[in-house]
Amino acid sequence: MEAQAGTGGGPEEGEASALPAGPTAKAGYWPSWWQKFRNDFRTARGASANDGLRAPEFQLPDWARGPGAGTEVVLEAARRRHQDAEARIDKAEARAARLVQTALSLLAITFVSAGYQAHRLRSAHAPLYTWIAGVPIAAAIFCLAMSAVEAVGVDRVGYVQPAEPGPAASLVDEAAQRRNLVGQEALAALMANWTARHKVNEGLQARAWMTRGVTALAMSGISLIVIWAVVAGPTRATTRNPPPQSHRPASQGRP
Repeated sequence: MEAQAGTGGGPEEGEASALPAGPTAKAGYWPSWWQKFRNDFRTARGASANDGLRAPEFQLPDWARGPGAGTEVVLEAARRRHQDAEARIDKAEARAARLVQTALSLLAITFVSAGYQAHRLRSAHAPLYTWIAGVPIAAAIFCLAMSAVEAVGVDRVGYVQPAEPGPAASLVDEAAQRRNLVGQEALAALMANWTARHKVNEGLQARAWMTRGVTALAMSGISLIVIWAVVAGPTRATTRNPPPQSHRPASQGRP
């Protein structure tokens, strides 16, 4: 088993030999985005190996134990299943990379918009209640930042389990060799699907944060237009129509 996109190799980095086909499956552990984010600020000695990720152990499927598993057709199908599962990992990481770029671009636009709003409200000496327009822009900054952080977490450590030809080479019968490789490919597909499922779910959560951020950004723009119309309207009308000045006749002095 290998830790994909890891920092090295060896048992201390989470690698191990091929998973045994135990009677029951042992659940693994996939750390949350906060645990992985916090792990980046720890020292090399204090950081958790593979962000705290622990690989599960899967039970060998029944179809990989039967007599039909020793055919070339089944071996090819098992390999395709494994390759398709690893392709899901690659697609999830590619989508996350595009999501990071979009989130950072929107975050920069949001900061510029926040500065512009604050400048206009201050220059107009707007009332205190008009600063409520900053609530949606603050929510947009928070949501877009969360989207970027969680999307970055998708392209991190993930377990894959390539087939090892060594155990199959120790067998003499060709059908037994194929059956051994089928079992390894079946377990590898389960491992890759487990990793892909978690990466896809993290990517979906990051996209959900982006949707919230874009919605909050749009709401901030609408609220600013409404508030600016309320504040600037009376100011502009007062400037165009100044109050009439009273002209009192000058008092004449006594002769």
